[in-house]
Amino acid sequence: MATSSILTNFTITDKEAAENLANAIEMASKEPEWRSTRQVKLPLTDHEAIRALLVKKKGR
Repeated sequence: MATSSILTNFTITDKEAAENLANAIEMASKEPEWRSTRQVKLPLTDHEAIRALLVKKKGR
């Protein structure tokens, strides 16, 4: 994960923008939502499914 955006300095001069940022950070810390970025595919263990896959690959 890139950390350059985390380490970037910035200045907020508008009071409303600073308030919005503080509220967004507070809400994000209260209700963190985690989503998997990848779907986990379990290995094939069924013999017929393995045969079907190999036949499909051989036919290409």
